[in-house]
Amino acid sequence: MGSCSLTEVECDGNEDCVQDTCVGAQPFLHCDHGTQVAGVLGAKGDSGRAIAGVSWYTRIMPVKIFYPGTLSPGFIADLIQGIDYATCHLVDVMNISSAVFQPDCPPPCSQALRDAIDDARKRDIPVVVAAGNRGDNIDQDPNSWSYPCQYTLNNIICVTSSDRSDQWGTDNTGAISVDLAAPGREIMTLKALDPNAAAPVSGSSFAAPHVSGVIALMRALSPDIPVKLIRDRLLDPNSLDLLDVFSPDPNVGTHPVATGGRLNAHKCLVDHDSVSPDAVSNLTASGVVCTNSINLTWTATADDGSTGDPATFNQVRVSQTSIADPNAWLRAAPAASAPVPAAPGTMQSMVFGGLKPSTTYYFRMRSFDEWGNGPMSNQVTTTTHALCTASYCEEEERRCYSTGCGPASCCNYTCFFDPGCAAPDPCPPEACNCN
Repeated sequence: MGSCSLTEVECDGNEDCVQDTCVGAQPFLHCDHGTQVAGVLGAKGDSGRAIAGVSWYTRIMPVKIFYPGTLSPGFIADLIQGIDYATCHLVDVMNISSAVFQPDCPPPCSQALRDAIDDARKRDIPVVVAAGNRGDNIDQDPNSWSYPCQYTLNNIICVTSSDRSDQWGTDNTGAISVDLAAPGREIMTLKALDPNAAAPVSGSSFAAPHVSGVIALMRALSPDIPVKLIRDRLLDPNSLDLLDVFSPDPNVGTHPVATGGRLNAHKCLVDHDSVSPDAVSNLTASGVVCTNSINLTWTATADDGSTGDPATFNQVRVSQTSIADPNAWLRAAPAASAPVPAAPGTMQSMVFGGLKPSTTYYFRMRSFDEWGNGPMSNQVTTTTHALCTASYCEEEERRCYSTGCGPASCCNYTCFFDPGCAAPDPCPPEACNCN
């Protein structure tokens, strides 16, 4: 990540850490940084100290990616391993109060980091990241690009900071890459070198845990709420305080954020709905002949029990082992997309493709309401067919070449399908009806 000239090599616990002066790496205050971030996210209030975190009863799993006792800027490989560790432990929300800039992370580094966060996405883990503190518009000059904010993954929520007057300060912004602002200037939080003290801190590193804390509260209310619905609720204009200074209007003359708003915890959490849709109970699966696909069908459920509006969001997952419990559900692979929930009582279907031939798979689905309530469906299992070697077995209806109708060319024949691919030509002229 570049070379560093350090004004102090180690923190001995008796004096404040000093800032790196790094070439090719973002300056970073290491010794207190993780404790400060954790305090913003989860320090308990009413403790007699001058601090209170966002989510008072949140369990925090610290993942250290910098070398203990030094001011090293660290390595991208360590960040990737830290993300993988948190993903494997199925955390409810991942906070990354750090930023990696484009010159320090060219391909394949940038792809490896993206893949790690995409693995978290597949496990429905939101990843809240700091936009960085350089004061750049990270949508413009590629040398200012800030990862992970630059990745187009829907589990990434990129945050810049605002001050007590709802002005943005010296941190990165961008109308495409930065999602919202959150308080991040002169924030009182824990001080690692003196557990009984508090100190004000500033930067996007401390805006991000405000957002992570709100997500922790959302998941306390609805433990199974998927990333899509977290993002929808968090970034909905009705959940934010929309501010002119963050407006996407280019005439405002600032570098805005995508939503034009600042985090509002109350608006994100108000009007919680605890009534869950009924579970889908008739999920069925069947292999599609001569393909590596499975056809799934079910009856759509409602938003509240068996009555009311359609559900909000369908999610389907697949595994080669039983999806028996919530952890198995999260470890199973999600479908790239599933149909939008239809009116209650409507039959729905989808094709789950890209599977291995001649392989047994397990499927379950959930229909969620807007708050992420949604019990798991019945589990079904089926085996994919062996792939046929001829491409003409991939469809049940096709046009055939024949001289029996019209010119000697492809005319409008509907052919009888040969499911066993036994015939040399499963669609010969004599097997077709002229339309």
